[in-house]
This record gives sequence, C-alpha cells and structure tokens, in this order.
Amino acid sequence: MVGSDDKKKIKGVYIAAGVFYILLIGIWGVLELFLMPWMNANLSETMTELIKEVGLKIPFWFVPAFILWKRFDSSMYVRAKEMFSVRKEHLWYLLVIAGFTAFHIVTAFRTKGSLTINSDFTLLDILMSVVIGFCEEIVFRGFLLNAALREGKSDILPIAVNAVLFVLIHFPVWYRTGNLVTYLTSGSFLQVVILSVIFSVSFKKSKSLVVPAALHMYWDLLCFMF
Repeated sequence: MVGSDDKKKIKGVYIAAGVFYILLIGIWGVLELFLMPWMNANLSETMTELIKEVGLKIPFWFVPAFILWKRFDSSMYVRAKEMFSVRKEHLWYLLVIAGFTAFHIVTAFRTKGSLTINSDFTLLDILMSVVIGFCEEIVFRGFLLNAALREGKSDILPIAVNAVLFVLIHFPVWYRTGNLVTYLTSGSFLQVVILSVIFSVSFKKSKSLVVPAALHMYWDLLCFMF
C-alpha cells in the first residue's frame, strides 16, 4: 500500500515532470523557430549544428533532467545506484542493434542503390550522436518515463504517453524545415513513435539508462552515416 507521504512524493515528481517538459518544449520551440534561422544565416552548418546539439542540449536537456532525477530519486522506478549499470543480460540488446543495422542497409539500397557512407560524414557526427542520444535519453527515459513507471503497474500508458511527448519535441524542427505536414500525413512520424517505444521498453526491462542511450546513439550514428 502506498502511504500518504509516498503519494505526495509521487504527485510532486509528476508536477515537476510536467513543468519541466512544458518549459523544455517551449524553449526548444523558440530555439528552432527563431534562433536556428538566424544561426543558419550567419554561421556555417557545422557550427550551427554543434551549437544546437552540443552547446544547447547539454544545459537545457541534460543538466535540468539530471538535477530533477537526483532530486526525486526516491520516487523513481530505477534508482540512481542502478541507472548506469551494465550487466551481461544486456547483451541480448545486440539483436536490436542488428535490427537497426539491417534497416539502414535495406533503406540505403532502396533509396541510393548501394551501401555507401555519406561523403560529409565526419568525427563531429559521432560526437553529436553520443551527445544527442545521451541527452535525449536522460530526459525522456531517465527522468520522464522513470518518474511515471511504477512497480507492479501496467507500463503501457507511461510508455505511450512518453512516445507522444517524444514526437511532440520534434514538431518545432519539422515545422522549421517544412516537413511537419508531410511527416504527419505520410505516417513518417510513426518511426519516431516506434523508436521511442523501443527505447522505453529497453529502459524498463534493463533498468539501466545505458541500454536505451546506446541504442539511441547507434541509431543516430547510422542516420549520419547513411
């Protein structure tokens, strides 16, 4: 049975998660719609992406999510002592990596007729894959999903809500690049939904942020490469 103090803690973490997400999507929306066009017009593409994905995601995504996760550790599904654990049971997630690899290989052959690495792929893309994957996972799985999951409770609703929130955070960049309507009407957004579910399930089952973060980083790396 959940006591009154526990209920207050759970309510507190729900409120904190809601406020954090609203602020995050608001700030990120302003960045995408106003700051990014200015940077694109005045800075190189490489510098713009570096500032956005490394210089801004760390302070606006990683830092507050990390602080909130530590602040509400006692109310989390996965506690701090487990969060970065790596166990031999996690090796079966290599099958997911194999699936990601196969998907991108097939897609490359279908769209380009061959398996060739993008000519503009650089070490910077590897750095951005690591930062993007880790920052986004500590927000969406490490804090938001972690705050919503409860031992002995169904995980369907928390994972579904998390997927919706994950898609919504992509809306500003899709709108800025003119792809929002296309992605929604064509169903392309479902790829993001599926990825979110995969990352969320891997977090729930492994009880470690390392697994979804590694999967996310690898997916982004393949996107940059092919």
